Amino acid sequence: MRLYVPCTTWMQKEANMHEFKYDDNASFESNFDRWFLLNTDERRAYNEDPYERDEAFMVFKNYVKDKWQEDQKKKSRS
Repeated sequence: MRLYVPCTTWMQKEANMHEFKYDDNASFESNFDRWFLLNTDERRAYNEDPYERDEAFMVFKNYVKDKWQEDQKKKSRS
């Protein structure tokens, strides 16, 4: 009896990856949640450990620094 394990090539992984684009109409938190899911899927596809949520937030905040600063200004005005 043979068991076959599907083998995913890097090209197949690349084809299944989604590029994150910041949605200016969504909240910073919504954008983070969406990015976090995509990033977790990508890291797992490459056999990397996903970020813990707190670490992911810091990575995301640096990735979209200008958007985070805008969000903080909006919150301070409210």
